[in-house]
Amino acid sequence: MIRDFDLALGSQKATIEPDFSELLDKKAIILKCIIKNAAFLDIGEKIKNTGDLSGLFDGKIPPLLNRLANVLFGTIEADLRIFGETLEFRSFKAESGDIEVSASGSVTESGDTKLDLEIFFSPGITATFPEELKSLLKAGEREGASGGETAGWLSYRVKLESGESKPFLKLETDFIKLEFKQIEEH
Repeated sequence: MIRDFDLALGSQKATIEPDFSELLDKKAIILKCIIKNAAFLDIGEKIKNTGDLSGLFDGKIPPLLNRLANVLFGTIEADLRIFGETLEFRSFKAESGDIEVSASGSVTESGDTKLDLEIFFSPGITATFPEELKSLLKAGEREGASGGETAGWLSYRVKLESGESKPFLKLETDFIKLEFKQIEEH
């Protein structure tokens, strides 16, 4: 359950293996997580109850949002490191037949965030994307994939960094770079 975003992940099987090798010298606990047959619970209902934002898009987008909201991930693997007020995910990989997600980064209790995320979409799912959406994607090289496995797959990469203690936001994708900083008054 991710309370801040009101999301819950359900699965058929979850294995969490703790590693205490960094506990004494770095005060960190490492968790190796493997989740099988996982899906977000009730997300389709949540999308419908948010004022029906899908009504703002043309006819292709609502079925696409519904399909993306109901993806079943065959495997999700994550290496998490918890220390102080920080949750660091050294690696995160979620795989389904149509979508693969790779990420790394960290989140702190005080709201500082660092995220490097890449999402890969199969030719089967991108065939349903409107051309405007496809134009934001690029041919993607998936980690561990070879030859025919990569043919036709498209990807989107996002790097995000934000801070609460000194407010700022950096957002970088394949097409844009934005940086916002709080202007200090003198």
